[in-house]
Amino acid sequence: MKKRTLILGIAVFVLVAGSGYAKDNAKIKRLVSELYDRKTVSEASNKIIGYGKEAIDFVLPLLDENNEPLAKEAALNIIARIGDSSAEDKVIEALSDTNPRIKQCAANALSVVGTAKSAPYLRKYAVDFDPYTRKQVMKALAKIRSNEDIQLFLNALQDTDPGIRAFAATALGDMKIKEALPFFSQMSLDPDPAVRIEVARSLGKINTDECLDTLAKMLNDPEEEIKTNAIENIAKIDSKRTDDFLVQAVSAYDPRVAAKGLEFLGLRKSPQALETAKKNIGREHLAVRLAAIEVVGMMGTSADRSILEPLLTAESTSVRKNAALAISKLE
Repeated sequence: MKKRTLILGIAVFVLVAGSGYAKDNAKIKRLVSELYDRKTVSEASNKIIGYGKEAIDFVLPLLDENNEPLAKEAALNIIARIGDSSAEDKVIEALSDTNPRIKQCAANALSVVGTAKSAPYLRKYAVDFDPYTRKQVMKALAKIRSNEDIQLFLNALQDTDPGIRAFAATALGDMKIKEALPFFSQMSLDPDPAVRIEVARSLGKINTDECLDTLAKMLNDPEEEIKTNAIENIAKIDSKRTDDFLVQAVSAYDPRVAAKGLEFLGLRKSPQALETAKKNIGREHLAVRLAAIEVVGMMGTSADRSILEPLLTAESTSVRKNAALAISKLE
């Protein structure tokens, strides 16, 4: 009796589960039909994405060659959002579509779902006339990370589109390609700030002694964010010269760079940190003074109390508080 009841329960469960699955399929099919209408395509796409990989088989037929561009575009965007590499073959086919927008969406989808299989097809469009397509192709190839594409990324550093130059710099930094360093030296003066900031970040990732000279030049950049990134990435370089460059940065005209230089000397426990902090503890700019006080408190001895005690009566509340804290660390 118990066995019969168990079998009956399993059968009911299977029927209910099957019924739910069929209902989901019917809902997905209905939503797919709404991808052909501009009024419903956005909402339908979001709902289909909610079904995840279960929806991919219903979306793939939309990529057939003679289908409507609106539905194709929606399908490619859905595939990119779901991120299912089982759709890769159909997306590769869409990459050669004559409609520029479909090609863009296919390149974008391959930047998410593409594998080494996609690489030969993507390379054909690395010099496409459309900047967006080129950028998505670069993004996909960077994800695949093949040494065959290093020259392609190096060439892209001279692209007319600043977004592509910036992305190529990022990709080469992520791949730690030292051959990019001569290009980065020139690009430290690129007219677009977004390019220069990616150059600074990539130099920090490549992390060789040669990177220091270019980063030092970037400490004079007119953009504050780029100067900040330059000093941060100097501090990342594993070189005997790094501390010397940080000391030079402390003497920079820009007090924010100087403060960062002191901060990183302290964090690195540099033998030059304490002496540099003492020399700069009287600087006019508050950020520099506070950074110097912190380093003295971190690395000084009780003999350095005489440097900090006069600051307990300083006009600035921040200076007084930080000096008191630094003195407490010396005791």
